[in-house]
Amino acid sequence: MQTLTLGQLKDLRIQFTCTKWNRAIEYYLDNHQYEKDDFLVDIEKHSINLLLKEGTCEQKLAVEKLGIILSNPIEWDKIKTGSKVMLKNTGEICGEYDYANFNKPFDVVFFKTPHVIFYDNEFDKKSTYPLYCTFHQNKKFITFAADKNTDYITSVIEY
Repeated sequence: MQTLTLGQLKDLRIQFTCTKWNRAIEYYLDNHQYEKDDFLVDIEKHSINLLLKEGTCEQKLAVEKLGIILSNPIEWDKIKTGSKVMLKNTGEICGEYDYANFNKPFDVVFFKTPHVIFYDNEFDKKSTYPLYCTFHQNKKFITFAADKNTDYITSVIEY
Protein backbone atom coordinates (compact mmCIF):
# COMPACT_ATOMS: atom_id res chain seq x y z
CA MET A 1 0.00 0.00 0.00
CA GLN A 2 1.27 3.47 -0.85
CA THR A 3 0.98 6.38 1.58
CA LEU A 4 0.76 10.15 1.72
CA THR A 5 0.63 12.39 4.76
CA LEU A 6 -2.48 14.37 5.61
CA GLY A 7 -0.48 17.53 4.92
CA GLN A 8 0.36 16.32 1.41
CA LEU A 9 -3.30 15.46 0.78
CA LYS A 10 -4.36 18.92 1.96
CA ASP A 11 -1.86 20.52 -0.42
CA LEU A 12 -3.15 18.40 -3.32
CA ARG A 13 -6.75 19.36 -2.49
CA ILE A 14 -5.85 23.05 -2.65
CA GLN A 15 -3.90 22.68 -5.91
CA PHE A 16 -6.56 20.77 -7.81
CA THR A 17 -10.26 21.37 -7.37
CA CYS A 18 -13.39 20.20 -9.17
CA THR A 19 -12.32 16.69 -10.16
CA LYS A 20 -13.50 13.20 -9.26
CA TRP A 21 -10.09 12.49 -7.81
CA ASN A 22 -10.38 15.54 -5.56
CA ARG A 23 -13.47 13.90 -4.02
CA ALA A 24 -11.27 10.91 -3.17
CA ILE A 25 -8.86 13.27 -1.39
CA GLU A 26 -11.80 14.71 0.58
CA TYR A 27 -12.75 11.16 1.63
CA TYR A 28 -9.29 10.56 3.12
CA LEU A 29 -9.26 13.97 4.84
CA ASP A 30 -12.74 13.48 6.32
CA ASN A 31 -11.84 10.05 7.71
CA HIS A 32 -8.69 11.39 9.41
CA GLN A 33 -9.78 14.91 10.32
CA TYR A 34 -8.55 14.67 13.91
CA GLU A 35 -5.05 13.51 13.02
CA LYS A 36 -1.97 15.74 12.62
CA ASP A 37 -0.58 16.72 9.22
CA ASP A 38 2.26 14.19 9.45
CA PHE A 39 -0.20 11.27 9.87
CA LEU A 40 0.35 8.66 7.12
CA VAL A 41 -2.72 7.72 5.09
CA ASP A 42 -2.86 4.50 3.06
CA ILE A 43 -3.91 5.39 -0.49
CA GLU A 44 -6.11 2.60 -1.78
CA LYS A 45 -5.56 1.06 -5.20
CA HIS A 46 -8.98 2.19 -6.45
CA SER A 47 -8.02 5.81 -5.70
CA ILE A 48 -4.85 5.44 -7.75
CA ASN A 49 -6.85 3.84 -10.57
CA LEU A 50 -9.30 6.76 -10.44
CA LEU A 51 -6.41 9.22 -10.70
CA LEU A 52 -5.02 7.30 -13.68
CA LYS A 53 -8.41 7.35 -15.42
CA GLU A 54 -9.75 10.80 -14.50
CA GLY A 55 -6.76 12.84 -13.37
CA THR A 56 -5.05 15.52 -15.40
CA CYS A 57 -1.39 15.29 -16.37
CA GLU A 58 -0.63 17.97 -13.78
CA GLN A 59 -2.36 15.99 -11.01
CA LYS A 60 -0.53 12.80 -11.92
CA LEU A 61 2.81 14.59 -11.99
CA ALA A 62 2.16 16.25 -8.60
CA VAL A 63 1.26 12.90 -7.01
CA GLU A 64 4.27 11.16 -8.56
CA LYS A 65 6.53 13.92 -7.18
CA LEU A 66 5.21 12.99 -3.73
CA GLY A 67 6.39 9.42 -4.26
CA ILE A 68 3.22 7.64 -5.37
CA ILE A 69 3.95 5.14 -8.14
CA LEU A 70 1.04 5.32 -10.55
CA SER A 71 1.97 2.56 -12.97
CA ASN A 72 4.79 0.73 -14.60
CA PRO A 73 6.78 3.23 -16.62
CA ILE A 74 6.28 3.09 -20.36
CA GLU A 75 9.35 1.96 -22.25
CA TRP A 76 8.99 4.42 -25.13
CA ASP A 77 11.84 2.97 -27.18
CA LYS A 78 10.07 -0.41 -27.32
CA ILE A 79 6.83 0.87 -28.87
CA LYS A 80 6.62 -0.15 -32.52
CA THR A 81 4.18 -1.10 -35.25
CA GLY A 82 1.93 -3.81 -33.82
CA SER A 83 2.23 -2.73 -30.17
CA LYS A 84 -1.08 -2.53 -28.28
CA VAL A 85 -1.66 0.60 -26.20
CA MET A 86 -4.36 2.38 -24.24
CA LEU A 87 -5.06 5.98 -25.24
CA LYS A 88 -6.87 9.01 -23.90
CA ASN A 89 -8.06 12.09 -25.74
CA THR A 90 -5.69 14.92 -24.83
CA GLY A 91 -6.68 17.26 -27.65
CA GLU A 92 -3.72 16.29 -29.85
CA ILE A 93 -6.00 14.25 -32.14
CA CYS A 94 -5.83 15.11 -35.83
CA GLY A 95 -9.25 14.69 -37.45
CA GLU A 96 -12.36 12.70 -36.50
CA TYR A 97 -12.45 10.34 -33.55
CA ASP A 98 -16.13 9.83 -32.68
CA TYR A 99 -15.83 6.11 -33.42
CA ALA A 100 -12.88 5.60 -31.05
CA ASN A 101 -13.47 3.64 -27.86
CA PHE A 102 -10.88 4.86 -25.36
CA ASN A 103 -11.78 1.99 -23.01
CA LYS A 104 -10.34 -0.57 -25.45
CA PRO A 105 -6.78 -0.99 -26.74
CA PHE A 106 -5.46 0.44 -29.99
CA ASP A 107 -2.87 -1.10 -32.32
CA VAL A 108 0.13 1.07 -33.16
CA VAL A 109 0.50 1.61 -36.91
CA PHE A 110 3.10 4.39 -36.95
CA PHE A 111 4.94 5.72 -33.89
CA LYS A 112 6.56 9.15 -34.16
CA THR A 113 6.92 9.18 -37.93
CA PRO A 114 6.46 11.97 -40.51
CA HIS A 115 3.88 9.88 -42.39
CA VAL A 116 0.32 9.39 -41.26
CA ILE A 117 -2.97 7.66 -42.04
CA PHE A 118 -5.96 9.86 -41.27
CA TYR A 119 -9.40 8.70 -40.10
CA ASP A 120 -10.68 8.58 -43.72
CA ASN A 121 -7.86 6.14 -44.68
CA GLU A 122 -5.92 8.92 -46.40
CA PHE A 123 -2.17 8.27 -46.33
CA ASP A 124 0.08 11.32 -46.21
CA LYS A 125 3.89 11.26 -46.30
CA LYS A 126 4.35 14.77 -44.91
CA SER A 127 1.65 16.85 -43.32
CA THR A 128 1.29 19.81 -40.93
CA TYR A 129 3.28 18.46 -37.99
CA PRO A 130 6.79 16.97 -38.16
CA LEU A 131 5.79 13.78 -36.29
CA TYR A 132 2.65 11.69 -35.87
CA CYS A 133 1.44 8.58 -34.11
CA THR A 134 -1.21 6.60 -35.97
CA PHE A 135 -3.32 3.94 -34.25
CA HIS A 136 -5.88 1.43 -35.48
CA GLN A 137 -9.08 0.21 -33.85
CA ASN A 138 -12.18 -1.42 -35.38
CA LYS A 139 -11.00 -0.93 -38.97
CA LYS A 140 -10.54 2.82 -38.38
CA PHE A 141 -7.47 4.97 -37.89
CA ILE A 142 -6.87 7.65 -35.31
CA THR A 143 -3.89 10.00 -35.49
CA PHE A 144 -2.24 12.20 -32.89
CA ALA A 145 0.36 14.90 -33.33
CA ALA A 146 3.62 13.69 -31.78
CA ASP A 147 5.84 16.74 -32.17
CA LYS A 148 5.48 17.80 -28.50
CA ASN A 149 4.62 14.78 -26.35
CA THR A 150 2.86 11.46 -26.34
CA ASP A 151 1.00 11.66 -23.03
CA TYR A 152 -2.12 10.36 -24.76
CA ILE A 153 -0.57 6.88 -24.45
CA THR A 154 -1.57 5.89 -20.93
CA SER A 155 -0.25 2.33 -20.88
CA VAL A 156 1.23 -0.38 -23.07
CA ILE A 157 -0.50 -3.73 -23.12
CA GLU A 158 1.94 -5.39 -25.49
CA TYR A 159 5.21 -4.10 -26.93
